[in-house]
Amino acid sequence: MPFVLVEGDRVPSDFSLAPAPDYTPSAGDQQCLDRLNGYVTELAAMAADGTSRNEKQIEARNACVGQLRDLAERLVAGTMPATDAYLTTYVYQGRLAERMTRLGACVFWVSTVADNQYQTLLADINFELLQGQENTTKDQLDLKRALDKAATVVRVALSARRRPRQRLKQNTYIQGLAGIGQVGLTEGNLALATVTLETLQDDFVASEGARIKNSYVYRLGAWALLSVVLCTFTYLLVQPDSHFGPMVKLRELLFPEFARDTANPGILYRFRNFFLLAIGASLGAWLAFLFRRPRLGFADLVQMDDDLLNPATRIVFTMVLGLVVGLLFWTGMVSITVGNFSTQFENSGSTAMLIGAFCGIASRALATAVSRRAEDFAGNVGGGAAPVAGGQGP
Repeated sequence: MPFVLVEGDRVPSDFSLAPAPDYTPSAGDQQCLDRLNGYVTELAAMAADGTSRNEKQIEARNACVGQLRDLAERLVAGTMPATDAYLTTYVYQGRLAERMTRLGACVFWVSTVADNQYQTLLADINFELLQGQENTTKDQLDLKRALDKAATVVRVALSARRRPRQRLKQNTYIQGLAGIGQVGLTEGNLALATVTLETLQDDFVASEGARIKNSYVYRLGAWALLSVVLCTFTYLLVQPDSHFGPMVKLRELLFPEFARDTANPGILYRFRNFFLLAIGASLGAWLAFLFRRPRLGFADLVQMDDDLLNPATRIVFTMVLGLVVGLLFWTGMVSITVGNFSTQFENSGSTAMLIGAFCGIASRALATAVSRRAEDFAGNVGGGAAPVAGGQGP
């Protein structure tokens, strides 16, 4: 055994190689010893500055030292000649130089952010701009923006159920996004990163899409059911021929004049079908989502509709819109007749519910139509106003 390995403590796997006490190295052996020891010393002198990029450079340096140590161990064991070891050091140096060049040229550095509650799990990704904004390309910025959006979707979509299983899922997806960012923004392989990101998004939709959509449908349906119950209760409350004991007592308490004169039930009874119209609008709003969004994309998992309304607000908005449309029909400002169907619903509860359902299903188109009708009305009011008197004096 002509060489001995001396342990060092400058860097991980540090070492130096020396000839055995009873061995005089040849010129080739001494050249290999000098090369190995000199290159390890050079690598060990690389300073750490605490930046994210430098941490990756230090990792690459440590990996190269480990490879050099493997060469030295093979020399000591006599399984590799000194000449081959000498030449191999330059192969490792070239690979390290290439790695350092790529790390030095990268514009972005991608790192992960730990969960506040569980430090061993990941919650987000962070982008560090290592060079000036002028060094970025459009493709890099597009990938960064897509990764930011993907991280937001994952975080928001899984935040509603902060169970350990959901946190583990979030950790897995965030880790995948960070890896994609490093491949595309650090390593420079934008094409591979883009394709991998699309695959991850498709996987997320397949895994979480059904749960998220059904959860939203249930919440929307719950608010629609609540509005149906309240409107049905109010509709029955204003009926003068309802003889259900508790209902009669409540009617007498709320509308004493109504209870005294059932032959003249009052204005609420006259507008009773508006409650049925509101019921139809609530159910129509629930159906509209199912009609409009049969399939969800990746970004749709956290934004079910473009207007960003939550289920409760959507039901209230649709009910109010239905009531406005009902008033248009009630006052005769708008009238529609299709076959034997007429929009006059004063004495037809089924017509009122059908109008309400159509209002809920077509709420977006109706909102535009009602807005346009209001603008026309305002324009007519302005056009009919008397002009301000003016002119020159005598």
